Amino acid sequence: MVSKFKTKAIIKTNDITIRLHKSVAIIEIAEGTSLSYKNGIQTFRRLLSIIGDKPWVYISNRVNSYSLDPNDYKHLNEISMLKGIGVIQ
Repeated sequence: MVSKFKTKAIIKTNDITIRLHKSVAIIEIAEGTSLSYKNGIQTFRRLLSIIGDKPWVYISNRVNSYSLDPNDYKHLNEISMLKGIGVIQ
């Protein structure tokens, strides 16, 4: 898929790829990953340091099968500039 949005930054680890397009963060998790607050917070902090104090939206592009603890979504409420969450499957 070709994006018509210019990529501002890419953050990549073994398990997480984040593409930041202006005010939209598109996040893909690697196949078979078990994602939690504990193992994802450092990557998320990197994202927040790039975004700064601008409003933004989180989109989970679920191209792979992975697990996460839905209770960890409560931590997203602590991010005042996060204005929306979407999941694409």
